[in-house]
Amino acid sequence: MSLNTRTESTQLCHWHTARINQHAWPMCMHDTLIDCHISFTIMRTGCWECPVLKEVLDILKIHQNATLVDIGANIGYYSLAAAASGVVSRVHAFEASPRNALLLQESVTRNGWADKVTLHAFALGAATGMLRLGTSRRNQGGLHYTEAGGGTQVARIALDDVLPPATRPVFVKMDIEGAECAVVHGMRHFLRASVHIIGFVVEVGQSHTCCNEWCGGGGLFRQLHARSLCPWSRGSNKSPKRSPLSLSTCRNWCTDGGTGDVMWVPCINSKRR
Repeated sequence: MSLNTRTESTQLCHWHTARINQHAWPMCMHDTLIDCHISFTIMRTGCWECPVLKEVLDILKIHQNATLVDIGANIGYYSLAAAASGVVSRVHAFEASPRNALLLQESVTRNGWADKVTLHAFALGAATGMLRLGTSRRNQGGLHYTEAGGGTQVARIALDDVLPPATRPVFVKMDIEGAECAVVHGMRHFLRASVHIIGFVVEVGQSHTCCNEWCGGGGLFRQLHARSLCPWSRGSNKSPKRSPLSLSTCRNWCTDGGTGDVMWVPCINSKRR
């Protein structure tokens, strides 16, 4: 990165302290005028989606040399928190928005975590190609892929073409505003061949148009269940009640358009939660 480019990127940063548990670090964020959710919340409280992240870190902590695959990293709160907590040996952060990716890279550089966090500044999908990323005036964490004009064209690559199957414990976090099924389709080999998947959390929207990717014979629910991972719905911000899901109720959940986070945790532990 040239000096001029670095100066310009640094001017984009609004530096504030982010934290999780007893760990804190400087983090590059958007102006809250253009990011009224993630940046605003971290500036005000120090964290984002704290209950979910704490559960992710608890699972990572009990495994040595674990990897976090952060799909839809945004400005990097999950990735940076994992690095700050010292519970991972490697983070692979995927972020399609060039501006979000730039801010994440600034945080990685300032904290000296280049040996822990690898940034992949492109979109994931079912196959290699290009897509158009829409814009938002108020929410840089809510950018959707669009068929309309405008926005930013970005590269799209299947995760199977980027990462080999994990040989160490791996936790996958996914938050990609409606593109979940295409990404799951493009990571089938990774899911099937990775040695030890220790957890998976995905934010799902208000409707599902690809239930087979979730509930079909080779769907995500069955693949993870075969790894002794059990799914729980964490509900939504408006209705945060946590409830178990099952293979038998998966299609009903999918057809009804379940919303919020779904987290797969080891089945033996899920009964205690």
